[in-house]
Amino acid sequence: MNDTGRKVLSLAAVVFFGVLALGSKMSAEEKAKWEQKKQANRAALDAYVKTMGMVHAAVQKLDPMSMSPKRCDGAAMLQAIGDPASSNLHVVYAPFLARFATPDDKTAWTKDESPWAWITDSGWSGHFEKHPGERDDYALRHTGETMRDYFLKRKYMIVVVPDGADSMLLPQVPKSDDFESGLFLGWAVVFDQADAKIVCQYRLDVENSKVVWTKEGGAFDKSDKESILEDFQDNFEKALERGLGDGPGVLTGYGKFLR
Repeated sequence: MNDTGRKVLSLAAVVFFGVLALGSKMSAEEKAKWEQKKQANRAALDAYVKTMGMVHAAVQKLDPMSMSPKRCDGAAMLQAIGDPASSNLHVVYAPFLARFATPDDKTAWTKDESPWAWITDSGWSGHFEKHPGERDDYALRHTGETMRDYFLKRKYMIVVVPDGADSMLLPQVPKSDDFESGLFLGWAVVFDQADAKIVCQYRLDVENSKVVWTKEGGAFDKSDKESILEDFQDNFEKALERGLGDGPGVLTGYGKFLR
């Protein structure tokens, strides 16, 4: 094992025994409050998983080829959210929701490694994914707390549903100074996280820009492939925002603002 590995294990041991020491110093009242908090977080997790299962079931019943647009009332959505700080919505790629089809089976809670995993915004990272060994209980409780105190405050979430496997193509760069545009044809379906009901839905027809400028020089140097993919992702984010009109924004992790 290299030095880095030994340092990581040493730090983990310090944290572990630190928690044990803290636990041993807690009064009976403090321990009761801690246990109450754990149970509340677990209940929040179970409730959210159940709702996501309902969202998944609703998505499975959709037929993208026969769906019709349903306009989003941005003003009403913002009023329902209330807090301006929570007025950006989380985005999730429909296949990610398959892990909620059987709530008691955590074996499906694995990291999404597909080429389209970036559609699911980074706020989901680490949540509803399997954590090895000792971290299981903590990670699950932390997820419950995050869903209750962070995700649910946004009230709505966007599920991205493709028309089909042949309606999705990542941009290709066969040779320098040329590229084949990416393509995504599908729907953005906005769900209420409280009851898994569809609030509105709109088309997502996304392609690359006609001309893509690459970033060269210093820390911002990017390959043609990276620049063209980022252009496609920027256009994807813009399409999500357009459908919401003057309503909430989106919490994507791939938009131009973050670059």
